[in-house]
Amino acid sequence: MTLAFEDELYDMTETATETLLDDDLPYRLEADVIFDEVPYAGFRTDLVTARFDAWECARRKRTLGHLTPLPDERKYRRSYRRLQTLEPISKYRWVHDDNTYSSEQSSREVWNWLADHDYLEPVTEAGLGQQTQLPIDTPRDVDLTEANQTAAVTVRYPDVLTIHAFELKQRDWEQALRQAIRSDCYADLRWVVMDGGAVDEAIQNKKLFHDSGVGLLSLDRDDLEIHVWADKVYPAKSTTRQLINERALAKCPDSVRNEIDEKHAELEDSG
Repeated sequence: MTLAFEDELYDMTETATETLLDDDLPYRLEADVIFDEVPYAGFRTDLVTARFDAWECARRKRTLGHLTPLPDERKYRRSYRRLQTLEPISKYRWVHDDNTYSSEQSSREVWNWLADHDYLEPVTEAGLGQQTQLPIDTPRDVDLTEANQTAAVTVRYPDVLTIHAFELKQRDWEQALRQAIRSDCYADLRWVVMDGGAVDEAIQNKKLFHDSGVGLLSLDRDDLEIHVWADKVYPAKSTTRQLINERALAKCPDSVRNEIDEKHAELEDSG
């Protein structure tokens, strides 16, 4: 057995990264952005690629009025998801009563940023139905960052990506398969990438890949070959998936942004 790569961590990863961004790949592998060492649920995926859905991006832009991602600090993503479990909620309650995992200053900063960027929406008393326990005494048009007693809800926006998770291994295909299966908690498609010099045993067991819905690829210096196509799964929205959505938007290529702008203009024209 002659391996194509000297080591998995640097040599194989670098080649895989370059290959996965190649424009000549089949459409199901095309990527707009790529990340390495993505953490999730106490584990890490070697490489993760993201492909934008321009229409979903345009809908997000229409919902929020922009494509500004949540800041990369964990407190923003965590707070946004926490607010969804508490809504409707006032700024006063969020800062002083319900946000127990950070300082009041940090809670206030997060609320103000979310409000300024339209991730929070004030609600009227009529919109709350029977939930009259919240103090509602501020008109809807008052600035949410100052209206401490205005109840707010988080603004939902669409998921904008197709996410591929890639586990790289020089030899141990069984471990790679186990790791790839786990990533169904956030990834749409899961792949194992084997060193081209050591892929034969994995190919002999490709039924296990078929049964698991995990794709099998082999990689050498010049080529990436598909032996088993990955099945699409439909992961629930998770913190890892949200993290990748926000980080991908921060790295969105100009060519994709231009396409999004075109779709957004069509949505606006359609009313």
